[in-house]
Amino acid sequence: MKKYLIGGILSLTLLMPWGCNTDDCGDLGGPQYFDITNVVITNVRLIEDGYSIEESLAANSSIPYQRFGLHLMPAADYISMENHQPGSGLFPAAYACSPMPPQPTEEIADIAIFSNTDFIQANSTRVVAAGDTLNSLFNIYDRYSGRIVGLPDFLVDDHLKASDEGFILQPAVMPAAEQAHEFTVHYRLTNNEFYSVTTMPVSLTP
Repeated sequence: MKKYLIGGILSLTLLMPWGCNTDDCGDLGGPQYFDITNVVITNVRLIEDGYSIEESLAANSSIPYQRFGLHLMPAADYISMENHQPGSGLFPAAYACSPMPPQPTEEIADIAIFSNTDFIQANSTRVVAAGDTLNSLFNIYDRYSGRIVGLPDFLVDDHLKASDEGFILQPAVMPAAEQAHEFTVHYRLTNNEFYSVTTMPVSLTP
């Protein structure tokens, strides 16, 4: 009896394909990587205990600078992970499946923030003129790495992955008084893709 049982199990094992046994991996044939094709920017209000977005802001909203964020969200094309792989033994062809999440392959070369008006800092004689970079005045929350750092410190790193999860830019310096701004963000990848987006006007208060 044992002899026949073992023989049956071996037969079933030989009949089982390696990988998927159909031409369709179903939900397991997920994206492998993505290609960023655009970016969208939104003025947002941040909740008090972190960088979670509470709501999008209407044009010309007034908001304390500590609660204000520029939410940048890339748009991307996703390339499927379902690959036809050579099989072996009784099965000359099989589909290898994997549920791995999409992986970033592009890298960030630069992020730069500008305003159409001067940024006058509180308790300081320093004024960042309209059209000059505001990078030194902003923090970045990168959702891919989970880091919250000054934007210049973030850009010092090599091989910055261009995540499809987006990021938030937040003023780290108090304005001297209520100031109206239209922010423009330049987003450049190492493959020379370049995107420029401008927000609706917003007023930052101390």
